Amino acid sequence: EPDVVQKLSDQHPIKAEILWHQPLRGAVFQLAQSIHQGYESVSMISCDDATPAEIVAALRQLGAGGLLTASLRTVGRSIGVLQLALLHQERPPGVVEAALVRALAAQIAVAIENAQVLTRTRADQERTSAVVDATNDAILMLDEHRRVMVINRRARFFFGLSEHELIGKDYDQFSAIFGRIFEEGRQFNNWLRQLLRSDRERAVEEFHTTGSDSRLLQCFSAPVVDRHDHLLGRLLVFRDVTREREVERLKSEFVSTVSHELRTPLSSIQGALQLVLGNPHLQRPGLADNLPPRAHSLLTISLNNTARLIRLINDILDVAKIEQGRVTLQRDAVEAERLCRSACDEVAALSGEREITIDVRVAPNLPPVFADYDRAVQVLVNLLSNAIKFSANSQRVEVRASRDGNYVCFAVQDWGRGIAQLDQARLFQKFQQVDSSSTRETGGTGLGLAISRALVEEHGGRIWLESEEQQGSTFSFSLPIANDPATHSASGQHVLLCVPDGALQETLAAGFQQAGINVVSVDPAHIALRLQNAQPDLLLAGDIPGDPTRLEFLRKLRNETRNHGVPLVLISDRIETSADIKVLPQASTAQLIEETIHKALEVYRPLVLVVDDDPNVRPVIARLLLRHGMRVRQAADGYEGLEIAARLRPDVILLDVMMPGIDGYEVLRRLRADPSTADVAVIILSANDLSDQSPQAVPELRIADHLEKPISAERLTNSISRVIAGSRNA
Repeated sequence: EPDVVQKLSDQHPIKAEILWHQPLRGAVFQLAQSIHQGYESVSMISCDDATPAEIVAALRQLGAGGLLTASLRTVGRSIGVLQLALLHQERPPGVVEAALVRALAAQIAVAIENAQVLTRTRADQERTSAVVDATNDAILMLDEHRRVMVINRRARFFFGLSEHELIGKDYDQFSAIFGRIFEEGRQFNNWLRQLLRSDRERAVEEFHTTGSDSRLLQCFSAPVVDRHDHLLGRLLVFRDVTREREVERLKSEFVSTVSHELRTPLSSIQGALQLVLGNPHLQRPGLADNLPPRAHSLLTISLNNTARLIRLINDILDVAKIEQGRVTLQRDAVEAERLCRSACDEVAALSGEREITIDVRVAPNLPPVFADYDRAVQVLVNLLSNAIKFSANSQRVEVRASRDGNYVCFAVQDWGRGIAQLDQARLFQKFQQVDSSSTRETGGTGLGLAISRALVEEHGGRIWLESEEQQGSTFSFSLPIANDPATHSASGQHVLLCVPDGALQETLAAGFQQAGINVVSVDPAHIALRLQNAQPDLLLAGDIPGDPTRLEFLRKLRNETRNHGVPLVLISDRIETSADIKVLPQASTAQLIEETIHKALEVYRPLVLVVDDDPNVRPVIARLLLRHGMRVRQAADGYEGLEIAARLRPDVILLDVMMPGIDGYEVLRRLRADPSTADVAVIILSANDLSDQSPQAVPELRIADHLEKPISAERLTNSISRVIAGSRNA
């Protein structure tokens, strides 16, 4: 009965729903007594025992000679009770019957538990499936055997496929289907095939679907692992970015329109007002010196607001260019003092109005910085303008320059109202201003610091703030020095040209050679061989409109250069710009092409040779280094590593110790014995304990660093960068 079961549950960890035949209801009481007396596993209740008369009568009426009772138990808990009435049995049950009942109870308990687990699992699967189907992204999953095991509703809509057309298909069938779905079908299959070889790599790429309603899908791929890091398969998530790219295109067109339609008339208005009013600070008279004071005041207000509007438009255009990656830095060696003096000259009028004195303090013997002169001055002008605006009249502002390692640090200090700690974190974000009342007094758009931060980071430096309320503020930023190895000037670099237009190729070759860049023209049929036998700093290739074979060549070229980490610039109207290539239209001028090449060459991409016999480790390391902007070659053993090192002379070699044939230390000895590779930096990368194999143990081999597997990407790339910088400074 409910009260009996409740009493029983309070005394024992048993929760059960008990079903019984109506005439035997009273047997529940006997069960409670039996368990309470300690018979929790199997017990026998005889009708000869002292029991209520109605129970005995009911049992005898059924012909029961006794009851066998067993608890239905799973791991650590009871889930029910099994009772068997022994009918027409003269002798009491023995050990055999008890064992059989115990075994039966165990099997029933397992069956009940499995049924409950199955029910919960099905419910979880249905919820998961509902969530996956409700997403706005197309989702596919390949299992560890490369078979399709999941496809959601959005994927079926995107690709026009039913579930049975994909589920269970192997990789060959899957790749054949998607080779037809995407315009870049072969590229998609090559991209996915590379990812399937890794159990760690995550990647994003964009592909166009075929058909009249072609869409641009951004595909994200990541490995799926369980909590024990066992690979379960690979996830593919497709997001429709067609509308986003269209918005970006419209935004770019809008920026161009604003640039022409707004700045041009505003410049004319500003120029006209300046001619009328003149410039009293520079002692330049205007065309109407005898204007009434009221008219002169109104024209001055108009001129000030025109200048403010021009600054706002310029700031918005700069932000748009930065966000679109269209800021081109024309970097050269620039003296720090020249930058400081030029910035002070530009804010002279503003400081004169407020009677602010600007002190310039430049440390002696500073090396020049490697920077875009105009952009560096723009950053200093932004910081100086803010310092002047937020300083009281007749105060002073100080601009300083000093060396900090491989950088020159610029600082602009004022003694104004200062900035609260809580406001400093958001100060470098767009349209963020500390105090709106201050802004109304001094003017401003809230874009200057955001632009300054982006420009400094584009140079490879950083910008920061130190300030206390009522104590003033110091804005500082750093720029790399001109002879820092990380800046890597274009002199001595190697560019491959594969341009069908002979006149254009000759013009480009002449321009690059004049800039000190080595140029080699190469036939399309020999590109793959050239990439195998040499590592150019950049490859420039052109398209032939209407030639499908040339388009296929460009696509293959993109895959080849991606695998080696070689920067690629294409001149084509049929290939889209992606993260690893820059595409220029067919109508591009030689000047635009040269500017693009120079910008691409400004980024130093060291060549790293990975020598490791493990076919699972080697490509993972290579892909990791490629992702960090390095060029990579791979060797599967020591002999191949020696051959590639002698031919390409990489910046650094990642060398495994335990390899078949010749081990890593023998490879290192042969490298040091060869004059062409004697000075190549080598980093030992091994899974063995290196405590007994420190660099001091083999000083003659000049090991640059010792790293143990597994190693984090950050530590590996930091070690390579440090070793390369040390080698170039030596």
